[in-house]
Amino acid sequence: VNQASACQGNGTVFGSVRHDKIRILDIPDEIFNSTLTASVCGNSLCEQDEFYNTCEEDCTIKSIGSLNLAHGWYPRIVIQGDWAYLAKGESARGFATLNLNKPVDEIGIDAEIHLPGAGFQNNLDVYGNYAYVVDFNSGLYIIDVSNPFSPVLVNNISMAKANSIKIVPYGSQIVAYIGHLRSQDKCLSVRDVTNPMDILLLGIGSYSCTLDS
Repeated sequence: VNQASACQGNGTVFGSVRHDKIRILDIPDEIFNSTLTASVCGNSLCEQDEFYNTCEEDCTIKSIGSLNLAHGWYPRIVIQGDWAYLAKGESARGFATLNLNKPVDEIGIDAEIHLPGAGFQNNLDVYGNYAYVVDFNSGLYIIDVSNPFSPVLVNNISMAKANSIKIVPYGSQIVAYIGHLRSQDKCLSVRDVTNPMDILLLGIGSYSCTLDS
């Protein structure tokens, strides 16, 4: 099972699995926020150095639901505010949004779009009003998510075997760090994505590897 996860910020974790299902777990806030130096089992706080197997009564992680999402593998989930963004790989070849500001049993896909030419969406990141999806076959897709109920594909940049991405603000620029795999070679390209319609290659870091673009 290929898994990925993302945290909503309130102790709720959405885990993605290959077989079209997202598991939703409720993790005690104290597991993230505890600043106590000593752990006391039985005080209803999941503190430092306490785990499920050492203090089950304080550190129970509860499964509060799951989402059965047909048609495609969801290898990566990014959560921003009340929205989850998913890359859909294999036969689905698309991008989906889920509104999380509702009861768990009502959460489902709110919008989805097809990414033409895509074959395997390896990863995605979201920054501001845009989602950035990298596809092993077809490069970088940039999607306007200013209205998550109606995402719009605005650009597709061809590049070699992209499989990971991280968007980072740098001064007045928005910079994408994109990892590539070519046979046994590993590559990194750095691109200015400040203007989604005019992507600029800033540099390449690699191990005996060249990029197609």
